[in-house]
Amino acid sequence: MEILDTLKKCRGQKSVKPLLGWLGDHFIGHAIILPLFALFPLIANLLIDLFSVVLPEATPQFIASILAYVDQHPYRTIIGALGIGIFLSIVRRIFKRVCACSRRMKLTSAVGIHSFWSHSTEAERVRDWSECISAIDTTITDLRILGATGWHTFAAENSPLNKLVESFKGEIRILLMDPEADCLEERAKSIGQSKDAYIAEINKTIAYCKQLKITNDKVYLRLYKQHPIWKMIIAGSFLWLQNYKHGRHVDESPAYGFYSDSEGTSLYHPLYDVFYKRWEKDGNREIDL
Repeated sequence: MEILDTLKKCRGQKSVKPLLGWLGDHFIGHAIILPLFALFPLIANLLIDLFSVVLPEATPQFIASILAYVDQHPYRTIIGALGIGIFLSIVRRIFKRVCACSRRMKLTSAVGIHSFWSHSTEAERVRDWSECISAIDTTITDLRILGATGWHTFAAENSPLNKLVESFKGEIRILLMDPEADCLEERAKSIGQSKDAYIAEINKTIAYCKQLKITNDKVYLRLYKQHPIWKMIIAGSFLWLQNYKHGRHVDESPAYGFYSDSEGTSLYHPLYDVFYKRWEKDGNREIDL
């Protein structure tokens, strides 16, 4: 509800300004419009009297009928006018919401966001990864993976992308953390792992990539030394994005799905450039598989 959201803003900002703004938006209009409708009989009488004086012969019969009805049923007229005022206020509010929703839809379309997954429980993660896999077009010829160890993403037998990677016959480019990276120990400790255990996961993933190379000679692996920020799965025009937040395993972070667009406004394009930069421009070493 709007009022509850407004009260949360007041608490967050430690100010009553959001509440005053909400009261202004919702009641000032009513305070002006409703009395005008309540005065409708008086205003109608004044207008018709004036019209009759200026153009007495042109006074329409139906106006006279309306005036007679107002005179005979003043309270019914007032209540009807108030009802019309309330109805118009509701229509106005609905119209504002429709316009706001339309703007949000245009913004969502412009930035290219297709999906959002909260990814907060194990059941949700299983469902979310299933949706990610179903969004990947099996006819694409290239797959890009940017991760940290890669073990829990595609290398472990029970990892969500394991079967997809093993059956994929196009080009696969994989970026993982370098075991020699200075920031590796910090990342490992932040998620409750030892440095040695973290390195062991990377080494197991490297060994897995060498096995992949046997059946798919278009598998390539490079190791980066920068601090991990984004986890990405890029498959054709689809991009899966998660954040390596300090102190949290990446698979507990929300996931976002983006699609590319011909206009170039989608966030898919700058995010793809992040992968491209790490692959082509940052001097990250390639592993001979």
